[in-house]
Amino acid sequence: MEKNKRTMAVFAVAVVALLVLTAGLGVAYMDANARDKSNQQSINRLGNMLMMNYPALYVGQAMAQSKLALIEDMMSNLSASLAPVGLNSSTTRMDMNGVINSSDYIIDLLTMDRNGLVLACEPAQYHYMEELNFSTDTFMQAFLQQKMPRMSNVFLATEGVYGASLVLPVFDLNGSFLGGVGALLDIRSLVDDSIAGFAALTGCSYDCVQKNGLIVASNDPAELSLNVLTSPHFSNYTSLRMLAWRMVNETAGYGEYSFPPALGQTTVVLKDMFWLSIGFRGIEWRLCLQKAQ
Repeated sequence: MEKNKRTMAVFAVAVVALLVLTAGLGVAYMDANARDKSNQQSINRLGNMLMMNYPALYVGQAMAQSKLALIEDMMSNLSASLAPVGLNSSTTRMDMNGVINSSDYIIDLLTMDRNGLVLACEPAQYHYMEELNFSTDTFMQAFLQQKMPRMSNVFLATEGVYGASLVLPVFDLNGSFLGGVGALLDIRSLVDDSIAGFAALTGCSYDCVQKNGLIVASNDPAELSLNVLTSPHFSNYTSLRMLAWRMVNETAGYGEYSFPPALGQTTVVLKDMFWLSIGFRGIEWRLCLQKAQ
């Protein structure tokens, strides 16, 4: 009898344990289903976002790249045309102004000799830069040593505007290095013209961010020339900072972050962001599209 009681007790404990386990599995199963449903909804939402926004981002990227390639072609032709006429002749200046007039994104052009001395600068409002010496500039030093085409990041230029330098070597008809011809490029306008219209069609905002965090183009003028990684304007937006660190280190991606509809507003919304890269001769910028959830 005693043995039967012990057996029944053990059986009862086992039944209770089984019921508890079954209930737990049921809850876990419902939780898993809920998570699966939530995950699927997230996947569907991101899929829809991707279908709407990625084509616009991709076309914007392609347009920006084609504009950069066209500029380099123009600069290569200009470099070749200077071989017989030198770096500071009336023909040189005429050719320089012809290139400037043919591009919406060249702020100015200059020629420099093999020692970094500026010989000619066009258009006329930049003549004050002639006879400046760029031999101590790190970027120009590297160019003069390597005698190879080089592209810079966007920076605050001597002209007082933000731009990126593209400089190409010039050789005479005997192949001797004469110096270089350089263009200051308006990357902001180039990006705006490439992506703004597509962003508007999809109800998105956009930015173009340099790998050091500098915002070189944006639909929000308040963000221009700020640094998303270091500027105090963004210090209260931790999720944005974390995503920005990812963005500058990944050539393409997606993430979520909290931010106002525009910088300075008090309302904060959750945003989706997709990004791709545009680049030129080793320089990369991240082209981003964002949309509030």
